[in-house]
Order: sequence, then structure tokens, then C-alpha cells
Amino acid sequence: MSTFYGRHALALLGAVGACVLSVPSAQAGTDHDRPGSILIFPKVVANANRDTVIEITNSGNMTNEVRCFYLDGDNCRTNDFDLTLTKQQPTQWSAAAGRPVNLLDPFASSGSGLDPGVVPPVTDDFEGALVCVEVVNDAPIAQNKLKGTATIVDNSGADSNTSKYNAIAVTSGTGAADANNTLALDGSEYSQCGRVHRLDFIPDVAPGLDPVIGSDSAVVTNVTVLPCDLDFSRNRPTSITLNAQLWNEFEVASSGPGRTFSCWDSFSIDPASLNPTTFATVEYTSNRPVVMIAESFHSDTNSNATGSAARNVHSSDAASSTIRLSTTP
Repeated sequence: MSTFYGRHALALLGAVGACVLSVPSAQAGTDHDRPGSILIFPKVVANANRDTVIEITNSGNMTNEVRCFYLDGDNCRTNDFDLTLTKQQPTQWSAAAGRPVNLLDPFASSGSGLDPGVVPPVTDDFEGALVCVEVVNDAPIAQNKLKGTATIVDNSGADSNTSKYNAIAVTSGTGAADANNTLALDGSEYSQCGRVHRLDFIPDVAPGLDPVIGSDSAVVTNVTVLPCDLDFSRNRPTSITLNAQLWNEFEVASSGPGRTFSCWDSFSIDPASLNPTTFATVEYTSNRPVVMIAESFHSDTNSNATGSAARNVHSSDAASSTIRLSTTP
């Protein structure tokens, strides 16, 4: 399994003006702008160089109970915990440090505000995902009240560089949820994830330059993928095959290398099949529904200035999947 690409870069936060290409129909039912009943954070990192701050908000006017699962990308093991959010309550914590219950947290500290419950820290050198589900008395229920963001903080330098993305929200479907621990992301009980994901990026091929920084610069784009078929009850991984299609800025298509993984994956886009081009587009098609986050790293090799920017990825071709929760003791 590939891990996070360690080379950082100078932040280029402007829009990437890549090709205007047709987008497949049947857009996926997940959303990263509106509240949902299941929140998925595909990329959570906690190691010597980076940490992830998780923010979750109950947008409803009633108390909301939440069951959360950290998934370790290395071994597919999970660690679950519970949250209780009062009406309109936001909460936050560091993945590396977790959040204990402490009624004496000082104002403006990392633990200030109403404690939602004990949040455990992740293991050392963690790379993986976080999934949170609305429940009532431990039974899943679709209320579409949860919103979330993840901020990946660089602790390795004085710049305190950050990347931020919105959690992917799975909303209630057209039918009624059956309140058991098998969540059907089939468009009826919950909305569906997509099998096609498309993003624009700056390829690190000749000339391999950040178009803003110019000479002596480079850009690398990292992609993180999590299957929507998740079995938290038995920690069983899901095998995923990704096929890549790329277009340069002149809309000339080429096939990228395929990729197969289980459980969770994070890798850098391989633009080797592209001719020299300033902008490009890649489309990944998977055999099973997935969610995806992209993060670009921009570097100025002369000044060693660093920066990164995370973003959500457009998804389409919705298909059914299943999340199986573990049974609470």
C-alpha cells in the first residue's frame, strides 16, 4: 500500500484551469456541502509530521447521538467511540491527542466547550479514515443533521501549513431506515456512493512546474480512497480495483496505470502517460463504490517553502454498497 507522499509544496490555492470535459451522468448521492446521516472522513493522518483536527457539528435542534469508527489503513482494524451532541453543537478534537472529558478546560483551549464524550487518540503513525453514524439508543437512524470538516496540520515546520476538506455526507434515501446495524447505501435506506471520480490537477511531468511559482518548483497530487463497502463488525477489508483515464490540456486522452488495494489507499497520481502539459484531468473508475479526497503539494526547491491544499472530488455513477456496524456490548 502506498502512503502519504512526503514532499510538501508552496500552496497554490487558485483554481486549476484544466480542460472542460463531459462528465458522466448519474451523479452520486453523497454530498460534502449539506448535512447527512453518515459522515466519512477518508483521510486522517497522525504522525510525527502531521496531525488531523476533526470538527463535527449537529445542525439539528435536538440532541444527536453518534457512533464513530476509526479505520486503520494499514491493517483495517477499527476503534469505535460514542458522541452526544446537544442541539446546534459543534465539537472538535485532535486525532493524535483525542479528547478526554474535562469540565475544567480553560476558555479557548483545545478541549473547551461541552465535552461530547471520550474520544480516544489514534495509534502512532496513523493513516486511515473516520466514519460517524447517527444513532438513537445505539440503533442507526437517518436524520441528516451531521456536518464535518477535517484540517490536516503540518507540525514539521514553523509555517504550520494546513489542508482542509469537508467530510463526505451520506444522506437518507427515499425509503425508511430499518434501524439495524447493516446500513444499505442503496438509494433507499441511505444515498449511494459513486464509482467514477474526476479531478483536475497539475501533473508533475516535464516541465513539471507550478505555473505560479515557475522554475525550480514541482507539484504532486495525492489521492486517498476509501471503499463504501465497510465491515466494522468483522474488520473485513474490501478489495478495490481502480482504472485511470487521463486528459492533457488539449483534451488528448491516455490510459493511466491501474491499481488494486484492500481496505484503504493513498497514492500520488502517476502522469507518466501524459505529454508535457500544464494542466490535466484524471478520471478513476472503480469496480465498487468508493469515496475520494485529493491533496496537492506544491514546492519551491530554492526557498524550501512548502504548502498543500486538500479538496473534495466530483463523483458520479452511483452504485449500492453496505456498511456493517459492530454490535455494541
